[in-house]
Amino acid sequence: MSPRLGLLYPTRDCGEDDFAALCRRLDPAIDLGFAYVDWGPGIGRVDELDAAGKTAAVRELGAPSRLTAAVSRPTR
Repeated sequence: MSPRLGLLYPTRDCGEDDFAALCRRLDPAIDLGFAYVDWGPGIGRVDELDAAGKTAAVRELGAPSRLTAAVSRPTR
């Protein structure tokens, strides 16, 4: 099995192209794929959440079951 590198996105001021550049620096032949963690069904519009709501939403994104589900789906 090939080594895997996981990076939690979003990261301030970084996009997918930045992650791709980092991976190419680690290994120019790296096979890169992106997995997206969906917001929970009760989140609604993130920009309308207060600080406590945003904290809870991000905490939910990082739950092991959500991360596992994201990497188990085909990449978009």
